[in-house]
Amino acid sequence: MRTQSSRRGFTLIELLVVIAIIAILIGLLLPAVQKVREAAARSKCQNNLKQLGLAANNYNGTYGRLPPGYCAHTQSITSWGFASGSPPWAGTPSASWFGCLVYLLPYVEQDALFRQIKGSMDIDKPVGPAYWMDGNPDEKLMYNKISTFVCPSDDPYAVYDNPNGWIWATVFTFNQGGANVTGRYFDVTLSGLTGQVGLSNYAGVAGNMGHTGDPIYDRFEGVFNASSKVSLSDVTGADGTSNTAMFGEATGISLASGLRDRTNSWIGVGALVTNWGIPASGAFYSFGSRHPNTSNFCFCDGSVRPLKFPLPTPTTTPTPADYKAFIYLTGYHDGQAFDPSLVSY
Repeated sequence: MRTQSSRRGFTLIELLVVIAIIAILIGLLLPAVQKVREAAARSKCQNNLKQLGLAANNYNGTYGRLPPGYCAHTQSITSWGFASGSPPWAGTPSASWFGCLVYLLPYVEQDALFRQIKGSMDIDKPVGPAYWMDGNPDEKLMYNKISTFVCPSDDPYAVYDNPNGWIWATVFTFNQGGANVTGRYFDVTLSGLTGQVGLSNYAGVAGNMGHTGDPIYDRFEGVFNASSKVSLSDVTGADGTSNTAMFGEATGISLASGLRDRTNSWIGVGALVTNWGIPASGAFYSFGSRHPNTSNFCFCDGSVRPLKFPLPTPTTTPTPADYKAFIYLTGYHDGQAFDPSLVSY
């Protein structure tokens, strides 16, 4: 006698319940996965800054001072220093305008690239042409991409997906009727670029408004400025290496919405001011980050610490204590005591 058995399958309702449970589990796991991914990216970013801090310390050990923020035609820039015309390719500035990261290339395993540089890196006798000028043999070097200079939480190269994108060739402080910040840029469609300029998420700290020649502003200057010659001994004898920021994260532009439209070149954007704090939207003249609530900075003692982000420019009086603390920790000889916990975790 043959018995007949039957197999019972899922009903539609049971299948929908299972799918719903799986969806809920995925929804619960996804934030955790994203947090782990961001934690790994933040750790890699901190390691990048650590490498820059170590490179700067090694440079200081070799030359007795830190590299300049950028190689300019004078320390106190009283004009733009460029002939009139569309930036950055118009005129022939009397300096190479290499940023501080160029000087650190041999110390971040990029010695082969460093040896290809033909232009002047002598800040005592700076001569042009600027690195971006047509016919300059150093122009081709700016297309090199260096992973150590890019934060894994950001994608600065997305700027090339925007036909209206800009890449900052240099950003600097000048004093012409008052301290201000300006820059020169590459337009991704109009500059005659032959490739993608290498980018960076990191820049040296210029302090409040950099070096301007104005003693009020210059009291709060940072370690990297035009043709600067600050040594770690100078910092130790002033505010102290553990109290002075050296490098920080920078995005170059607002990341609030839409296509990315601006970012920084590694070869030219050597130092940024801190007067505008760390705005949530970012800007070409200020530091910024893609990490949630955190912007990483490397200090002169080689330590890397996350600072609170955003830290906007004050709009009320008296000046908030956290903003003042940020200004004090980005200057190297202001002599101001402050509570670092106001701006760091």
